[in-house]
Amino acid sequence: MGESLDFAVLGPLVVRRAGAVLDMGRRRQRLLLIRLLLAEGHTVAPETLCEELWPQPSGREPGGAMASLHAHVSKVRAILEPRHLRGRRSFEVLVTEPLGYALHIPPDSRDTVRFEREPWPRRAGRWTGAGPRASWRTERALEMWRGAALADAAPYLFATPEAARLEELLQTARELRTTALLLDGQTQKAVDAARELTTQHPLRETGWDLLLRALYLAEHDGHGDRPRGQPWFGSPGRGRGRGRPRRDGIRRRTAVRRGPRCHAVRAEHRCDTVRCEERSGRGRRQEQVSTGCTSGAVAR
Repeated sequence: MGESLDFAVLGPLVVRRAGAVLDMGRRRQRLLLIRLLLAEGHTVAPETLCEELWPQPSGREPGGAMASLHAHVSKVRAILEPRHLRGRRSFEVLVTEPLGYALHIPPDSRDTVRFEREPWPRRAGRWTGAGPRASWRTERALEMWRGAALADAAPYLFATPEAARLEELLQTARELRTTALLLDGQTQKAVDAARELTTQHPLRETGWDLLLRALYLAEHDGHGDRPRGQPWFGSPGRGRGRGRPRRDGIRRRTAVRRGPRCHAVRAEHRCDTVRCEERSGRGRRQEQVSTGCTSGAVAR
């Protein structure tokens, strides 16, 4: 049942048999294989395949789509089926069933299944104290991605829901990777990863939350690019000054305001700013007192 086959759709379609890449031929053959992979072993009716792979304007007949479908099924079988079965017209991978066609392959032969089964938790809280192990697990899961999910079928409606679901999983994995870097103390790497998140998806609040926390920790760990003890918020050219144009632009386009997590981070940073200013003020007063006492001693 196709145990030696491997199907990768986290990017352009790649099919391997025992490690060797197979040439899946023309685009319709690749689309047919992707559509059957999305069915996860369930039967897909020929009429459904014709409608989804050869979409027609409303009110028009599909024409020769059924004949083209049968031809493409034969070509895909010639690539996927073991050699010893091709001459006997016996199939074990792309099989014909009473209601249509089905792809009989082990679930783990699909990279989407392996990605979801990777032991990276779906909640950052489960990684507290996990350290390097958490970061390594997420990196291993993200290495499976070679581009946009289901890239070959991007314009087709049948692929849209699954592509969106996989993209959401990808962003969650990236956010958890950034969280793992923070937990592992790799602050500067976390800053870079969070900046990439906010650049690619500026409307996702989690990315901004992670960027604020990463910059805050970078300053307190001494890895920032400014002197220790200066408050992060309100610094010239940083923090509030640099974030306000983007925030205001997003607000104008979408009428979306900051959520509770970003408000909580800003509140923490404001408290830190007040503490820094209080410490700075006490230092100046102590210096003035010390200078005054010294001047008095000299005068006497």
